[in-house]
Amino acid sequence: MSYIPTFVFFFLSAIMGLVMYAYFEGCDPLKAGQISKPDQMIPLLVIKVFQTVPGMAGVFASAVISGALRYF
Repeated sequence: MSYIPTFVFFFLSAIMGLVMYAYFEGCDPLKAGQISKPDQMIPLLVIKVFQTVPGMAGVFASAVISGALRYF
């Protein structure tokens, strides 16, 4: 029964990696100095994709924080 959520998590992670690869093709934000650690790739992608949508970065941050609160 726990295989289904694990599969969904890994599938979504793989999809997110493919989206980041396609978006940042030809430009490495780490080498360009836009970010300092590879952990900052997803927030950078969210900020760049949704820069015209006001508040979307805040919605993303609140979703990450609320998802992490369950385990504390």
